[in-house]
Amino acid sequence: MQNLQDGYCNGCNQLRPVIEDHIIPQAIGGILTVFLCAECHKKIHASDTELTKSLHPIATLLDVKRERGENKPFRVKQVETDHEFDINSEGGCRAHPEVNIKFDHNGRPNPDVRARSENELKNIVNGIRNKYGPFPESMKTVSEPIILGQVEYDNTIGGRPTFRSVAKTAYLFLANRFPTDKISSEVFSTVRDFIFNDKGDSLVHFDFIHTQFMYDSLRPVHGIAIHFDTQKHNIVGYVQYFSTFRFSILLARSFPWEIAIPDLLYYLNPLSGEEVPLKPSINLPDVTIEECLTPCQTTHFVNSEIEKGLKQLDSHCKSISNTTIEFPDK
Repeated sequence: MQNLQDGYCNGCNQLRPVIEDHIIPQAIGGILTVFLCAECHKKIHASDTELTKSLHPIATLLDVKRERGENKPFRVKQVETDHEFDINSEGGCRAHPEVNIKFDHNGRPNPDVRARSENELKNIVNGIRNKYGPFPESMKTVSEPIILGQVEYDNTIGGRPTFRSVAKTAYLFLANRFPTDKISSEVFSTVRDFIFNDKGDSLVHFDFIHTQFMYDSLRPVHGIAIHFDTQKHNIVGYVQYFSTFRFSILLARSFPWEIAIPDLLYYLNPLSGEEVPLKPSINLPDVTIEECLTPCQTTHFVNSEIEKGLKQLDSHCKSISNTTIEFPDK
C-alpha cells in the first residue's frame, strides 16, 4: 500500500490520511485516481478484485496497459483431452508437463514427454531413468505448436460485489469532478452506503438498451458517463468495460440544486492508456428510476450486444488465432 498523507477522503467525506485509489481498477487499464482513506479503500478492495477477476482474461489477451504489475496468464482446459493451458497475449503453453510411459517386451521404458522447457524435459527424463533404468534417447522437442481447438473457461460477470465496484467507478468519477460540498451531501448517502458499507438494494444493473451511445466499434473502450436529469432531478451513471459490458447506476434519486449541470463523459482506450476523443454530439438518455434499475431489454438483445462486443475484442487479440471469450448470461 502507498504511504498515507492527510487529505479529503471521497468515500467517507472526512479529512483523514488518504491514498490514491483507481476509479477504474488499474489491473484492467484504469488511469484516473482519487483519494480514499485506508478504511474506505479496504471496504471496496474485495469488490474491485471480483470485477477484475471476471475481466482478467480480456485484459490479458489484449495486453492492456497497466501502471504496475503484469497481465497474468489465465488457464483453460481443452475439451477433447482435458489438458490445461496457460494463455497470455502472445500465445500459450501447457499448464503442466505431460508424461506417458510405455514399456517394450524387455520391460524397458519408452516415454513420451511433452515438457515446457529443455530444463524441465531433462529433469523428467533423469527421473524416469532413476526409477526405471536406462532407455534409448528418442525425444527431440518440447514445445510443439499449440492447437487448442475447443476450450472451457469457467467465468461469469455480475453479482453484488461486482456491482459495488461498478457503482464505485461511477461515483468516484463524479466525486473527482463535482464540488466537495455537493458530493458530500445527503443526496449521495444511499449510493455511498451501497458502495462502501454494502447496505441497501443494488443500485446497478446491466443495461444495454440505454447505453448504446457508449459502444465504440473501433477499439475496446472503457467509458464513464454521468447524466443530470433536470426534469426528474435524478443522477444516473453509465459505465462500460471493454466496449462489451455496460451498466446503469442510480447515483441519486433527486437533487435539490436548481442549476444547469452539464453531463460528464470519459472514454479510455486501455490498450494504449490514452483518452479517446469524444464523438461530436452525444446525447445521454433521460431514464426513470425504474428504467435505470430494471431496463426493459430482452435476453436475446443482451446476448447479441455482448456477442458484438466480444467479436470486436477477438479482432484485437494477438495471441492464439480464433481466440474466443464467452460469458454466460448472468
